[in-house]
Amino acid sequence: MGTWGTGPFENDGGLDWIDEIARGGTDLARFRAGFEAELSADGYVGEYGEGVLALLRIARIIDEARMVDEAPAGAAGAAGAAPDPAVAGIRPEDFREGLTPEYRGWLAVAAEKVLSPQASDLYDRWALTDELEAWLATAREDLEHLQAELERLEQGRGVEPEGQLARP
Repeated sequence: MGTWGTGPFENDGGLDWIDEIARGGTDLARFRAGFEAELSADGYVGEYGEGVLALLRIARIIDEARMVDEAPAGAAGAAGAAPDPAVAGIRPEDFREGLTPEYRGWLAVAAEKVLSPQASDLYDRWALTDELEAWLATAREDLEHLQAELERLEQGRGVEPEGQLARP
């Protein structure tokens, strides 16, 4: 499977996706269209699963950076967590504009599909290992963070993200 850990950047697919982003080759709208086309073909998530989870982690990194920026000087947690070295070449500002509340809503729904035993090649591959639960816990933590951020956005600005996947 080309993995060495349960995180979204601890596998060949996740790192390939990060490399493409670093070279400026990933368009979020195009990624979403590709994911939806793949899903509508047979209701199954194949090659896009690792990219969804990588993007989920990037959204979390962006949110955590924003929280550090907004924290008063000297506040607890103001120093922030060390960024994942796999994303060292990724600039959060390149994603802020594209990761709208609506896109984040879609990303949450897409991540739920990736984490589904009925609809995901990536889940199937992890099910063959003894680390399925650790992988799920890591991904669900990122998903829960995204869902909490969506709630914060909805309360703060009256935003209602759609979060719908295209149906065949």
